[in-house]
Amino acid sequence: MSERSETDRLAGHAIGDAERLTPAFSEALHARVMRAVRSGERAEPLRIHPMRWPIVRAAAAVVIVAGALWAMRLIYHPTVQVVRPTPTNPLRQPVPPQAFALLDSAGAQLQARAAQWQDTIAENQWAGLDHDVKRATRFLLDQLPLQPPIKQK
Repeated sequence: MSERSETDRLAGHAIGDAERLTPAFSEALHARVMRAVRSGERAEPLRIHPMRWPIVRAAAAVVIVAGALWAMRLIYHPTVQVVRPTPTNPLRQPVPPQAFALLDSAGAQLQARAAQWQDTIAENQWAGLDHDVKRATRFLLDQLPLQPPIKQK
């Protein structure tokens, strides 16, 4: 029964630690960090284990040899671009002259319509200007004191 209560206590402690946003304060850890800060000792750089140097050297050699082989292949065996013939379309037929005449008449109609629109826009360009001038004049006249000032006694 005591094992179960100990397990429950540890589980509750673990859940509390997991839900906590910041770790619990440790006086011993704080003292150790502050001692290291005060002493000003620099941390040692991480060293690669001496057993790994042969692996690193072998990997570097493989990369260099593979790069050299690839470069040599590009130099001595360039890729050749094959020019493919353009396919001919057997269904393509010459354009009849009537089609060009139709295009010309459509272009002329579009130009005539555009000229009409430009004339309409030019005629109505100043259409609201007289109304705007009247409103501005009325506004300015309302701002001017046209009546004599009232005498105060």
